[in-house]
Amino acid sequence: MSKHAEQKPSSRVWADLNLLGVMLIWGTNIPIMKYAIGEMDKFMFNALRLALSTIVLALCVMWERGAVIDRSENAYPVNRQILLIVIFGIMTGFAYQVLFLFGIDNTSAGNTAVIMSAIPVWIAILAFLLLRENLSWYGWGGLTLAMIGTLVVTLSKNDTTIGGGSLKGNLLVSGAAFSWALGSVISRPMMKNISPIALAFWSMLIALPFHFLVATNSFHGFRAVFDNPMAVLALFYSGVFSTGLAYAMWNYGVKKIGPAQAGAFQNLVPLIALFTSWILLAEIPFALQLIGGALIILGLMVMRRKRAPIHLVEKATGES
Repeated sequence: MSKHAEQKPSSRVWADLNLLGVMLIWGTNIPIMKYAIGEMDKFMFNALRLALSTIVLALCVMWERGAVIDRSENAYPVNRQILLIVIFGIMTGFAYQVLFLFGIDNTSAGNTAVIMSAIPVWIAILAFLLLRENLSWYGWGGLTLAMIGTLVVTLSKNDTTIGGGSLKGNLLVSGAAFSWALGSVISRPMMKNISPIALAFWSMLIALPFHFLVATNSFHGFRAVFDNPMAVLALFYSGVFSTGLAYAMWNYGVKKIGPAQAGAFQNLVPLIALFTSWILLAEIPFALQLIGGALIILGLMVMRRKRAPIHLVEKATGES
């Protein structure tokens, strides 16, 4: 029997609370990033915030004192562990971040939100194909309900239309969503050999030089950033919390409940973003947005109450 299937209820509750915290951080980060990118070059902002994230995660690894490479008899070969870490870093630390930035620059915010809301579906499909991880019919139904709610929330703004962006931008954002989903699925069997915090740190460290390379011509306005204290605070929040602590927390949640079920929580991000945008940017939500939010919460409740045992092939995870 899978270790995951034997988890205590308290462990599952803690995993759920952990993922809810991640969604709160990420949802709040959307209006904060919207403000920050308007105050500085987006590629410089991205490189600096990920540098902060790497520092935070390095401190977490030092505090955890966990081994990066598992050399025990039952572990994957060292070369395979290193290869998986590199692939994970490229998928979530670099490809996702860059594709998202380029994508949102070439399509509407509405298109971006709709496309990114499909991440749980991508995760569920990839987890089924690569890890043989299954959801019950209730699970799939709850995920579908939450997805419908996400679409209602995303499309309820007057200036949001499905055709409002370019095909190029839509494809780039789709690539970002797929990269994140693939990284989440890849990380599940890796947790046998590496801690979530160490994995998050290495993914950031591997990707960081590439982000600075992309931002090479963007640092001419670096000193001007410090003339705006609010922009500095936004940079600090996004780097330390959104792509720092929350990144490690996300990997912990994936380890505890699996990528498909953890991915369903991402449907909460648009709802939280609406609320925080209302508070921080005075963007008042519409009635349809509130209805969509209720559907999102209902879908997550269905998934949580009707979770099916997760079946992972022994070859993929090494668990028995």
